[in-house]
Amino acid sequence: MLPRPHCRLVVIGATMASLVALSGHAWGQLSVTAQVDRDSLTLDELVELTVTVAGSTLSRLEEPTLPELDGLRVVGTSTQQSFSLVNGRMQSSYSFVYALQPTRTGKLVIPSIAVTAKGRTYRTAPLTINVNAGTGRTPARAHGTGPGVPAPGDPFAPGPMSALSSEDAVAVRHRAEPRTAYVGQQVTYEFAFYQAEQLAGDVSYREAETPGFVAEALPNPPPADEELNGRTYRTQRRRKALFATSPGRHTIGQAVVTVLTDPFAAPRELVAEPISVNVLPLPEAGRPADFTGAVGRFRVSLSVGQQQVRAGETISVQVQVTGTGNIKSLGAPKLVLPSSARLYEAGENRRVEPGGGGESGKIGGTAVFSYLVLPREAGNLRLGPVRLPYFDPSTRTYRVAQSNAVSVAVSPGLVNPVEGPQANGGLKPIRSSPGRRVGEPIALQAWFWMALALPLLPLAWAGWRRWQAVAVDADPDSARARRALQLARGRLAEARRCAERGDCDGCYAQTHAAVCDYVADRLGAPLGGLTAESVYHLLHASGCPQDLATRTRALLERAAAGRFAPGGGEPDQAVALATQGDELVRTLQKEVPATRGGE
Repeated sequence: MLPRPHCRLVVIGATMASLVALSGHAWGQLSVTAQVDRDSLTLDELVELTVTVAGSTLSRLEEPTLPELDGLRVVGTSTQQSFSLVNGRMQSSYSFVYALQPTRTGKLVIPSIAVTAKGRTYRTAPLTINVNAGTGRTPARAHGTGPGVPAPGDPFAPGPMSALSSEDAVAVRHRAEPRTAYVGQQVTYEFAFYQAEQLAGDVSYREAETPGFVAEALPNPPPADEELNGRTYRTQRRRKALFATSPGRHTIGQAVVTVLTDPFAAPRELVAEPISVNVLPLPEAGRPADFTGAVGRFRVSLSVGQQQVRAGETISVQVQVTGTGNIKSLGAPKLVLPSSARLYEAGENRRVEPGGGGESGKIGGTAVFSYLVLPREAGNLRLGPVRLPYFDPSTRTYRVAQSNAVSVAVSPGLVNPVEGPQANGGLKPIRSSPGRRVGEPIALQAWFWMALALPLLPLAWAGWRRWQAVAVDADPDSARARRALQLARGRLAEARRCAERGDCDGCYAQTHAAVCDYVADRLGAPLGGLTAESVYHLLHASGCPQDLATRTRALLERAAAGRFAPGGGEPDQAVALATQGDELVRTLQKEVPATRGGE
């Protein structure tokens, strides 16, 4: 049988880092754990495996490498992310969640899982679960028809991809639909292996490379017998969803299967030739001004945790986006607030799975964005409506998903005004009568003041640091904008070091994240989920010169292509791209005005 392909993970949502107990030096270390939501289940049920990585900085964090799971298969994935401030240091955590379906009964072992971060590999402890016999029904899913079961209207229902000769004992085919698609539109890829005779040895499968695409796993149909040209073939299929990151002609590489049909002959290589896909840019006509690159079909809802609060108390707000499309690249919708309230991000939770948006064979799911809103005045606080413009490939038009508006009653809160100095009633300074001067007073000698100043230096340093912390709390947007260039150049320097060590994938990932986060920090946009297209529109809306915004989009597209291309190309190319990113952010610093006056 063909080996099960690796599942691509999606970085979506969050568990609170404050729940992870760190040691006294944990700010420089990572904690990696794995757990299941149940240790006993039946064949009818699913078990959730959660791998959590926590620490002060999660740079160069790679997706966990799942080992071969005997008796279990992955039917859905999601991720969670959160941030918190512990003892003055920022703590963050990622949780990778896998929905697992048992395929046999007995005691099943989930082996140790490897996670690589900061160039170091961490491993979790093995887990054991007990699986008992159930009714034999496939576990119910929220959407779709269950893993491996084609639904009515599925464009890739099992069937021959092309004619096979009656002399072909084994053969391979692959296809992609549609062959012409827009940036961000799902292209469904399927590989098939046909076998009409018993093989003499193992089968080796090398899947096709997909440079220029982001890949997501789709459920594989179960092996099936097919009658083709008078012969019965045992057919095995592998599927995945591809999302192009830039326009142009992209090539899905050849897929190769090595088989041994004759024990006395050399192994045979069966090759499925490369496939060309034409990727179109999203049209300019009809594009909403606040479009940020969402492609698919989406719905938006808005909810609040409290209907009545006092001024100065926070309101928990959630914006939920559900639909079909690449949920992991979806930017956070803009929450409309009056000037009398302030908005703080509180985390996000994204769940992505095939059929998650209600369309079989399509990647979809739900993204929940959490916020805290701080009203500063009494009255009726109106939140929303929330708009999400998106491009619908099926109709080739732009549409807008819009939530309802929500009102919250804000009553007067406790006010503690800072009173100024009183006109009367203060102590008057004590004045001494003039006396006869005898020699040089000590207070006029330089060494005296130097001796007094030395013990005050640590106190002055602590006061300056405290002033900085208060300034950040008072205006976090300006603080983000002021630190944006320094943080970006530090990450780009790290990107070049990755390439010099031969880690081209890490270099591309660091370059992409550094430029995206710089633009978000400089312009006060939410972090996470930014794409080349959304960054371009943010810069364009801020008054950035057209050619500079276009250069930024092109660099991010090259970084994304190198990041998701296996191998990532040559180190010299990766270093050159990181160097271009460093020059680009310095130019943006001069040309793009910061949000809220931060410089």
